[in-house]
Amino acid sequence: MSRRAVAQRVRRRAGLAVSFLIAILISGLAVLLYQQVTSSDRLQEAEQESQERRALMLTVLSAHQDIETGQRGFLITRDEAFLEPYVDGAADLERSLSSLRAALADEPSDLELLGEIERLSAQKRAFSAHTLGLAPVSYTHLTLPTICSV
Repeated sequence: MSRRAVAQRVRRRAGLAVSFLIAILISGLAVLLYQQVTSSDRLQEAEQESQERRALMLTVLSAHQDIETGQRGFLITRDEAFLEPYVDGAADLERSLSSLRAALADEPSDLELLGEIERLSAQKRAFSAHTLGLAPVSYTHLTLPTICSV
């Protein structure tokens, strides 16, 4: 075989080797890119879930604020219009706690903390109902039995 034929053969093999290495490199980059996209998607899903859970926690806080606003407003003014946020807040609280429990179903440690939040929430609602029960009956003859059962 001539020198020229050997050189062409070596060039051809080198070209094939370089082409093969480039193909492997492109494949590796494609795999890395896929992993990055998948990881990014998982992070976006986790962020969305976190935001939804945070929003539910804020609705629990807001419902408690409504209950307290109604309680205080009524006790200070004896105006039964203040009982509306109390009743609405109690209903919102039950819905929010239920939704939060469903959102945390796959997080045992968070469910444990939610159990504590529910316990404290029940104590706060019992206190609110008790203080409303201390209001003079003449002001609350129609509304108070309903409120104290919330």
